[in-house]
Amino acid sequence: MSAEDRRQLAAVVLAKEARREGPYLRALRRAGAFKSFCCAGSGPDVRVVSLIASATEIVCALDCADLLVARSHECDWPAEITRLPQASRPSFVTKWSSRAIDLAVKDRLAKALSIYEVDAELLKRLEPTSFSPRRSARCAR
Repeated sequence: MSAEDRRQLAAVVLAKEARREGPYLRALRRAGAFKSFCCAGSGPDVRVVSLIASATEIVCALDCADLLVARSHECDWPAEITRLPQASRPSFVTKWSSRAIDLAVKDRLAKALSIYEVDAELLKRLEPTSFSPRRSARCAR
């Protein structure tokens, strides 16, 4: 598979994930945090933020890690991806006990609140053209 074919396949994977637009993505678009929530092609100007570990791994497996400009707090494979800035974080304290975390997650979900936050300021600075979203995140203020 040629490098261009791999980039096209990565673009398809990201575009498929981006179609799952949730309320936080709409808020980011309105805030001008990124240009488009759909993949903008496979040219040299593509700048991808991935908030889904599996999408990050697929992009890297296709030898397209150079497209990534930020990742989620959960993206840690392949190891070189950890050099990228984290564009998301949990919306609760993660140093709590497992029971306390479980209760916090259940409480937030019961209140229809996100358990993740997205760093809108980082996204504005990075100016990504493509986004691999996580449905349950919200924009951090």
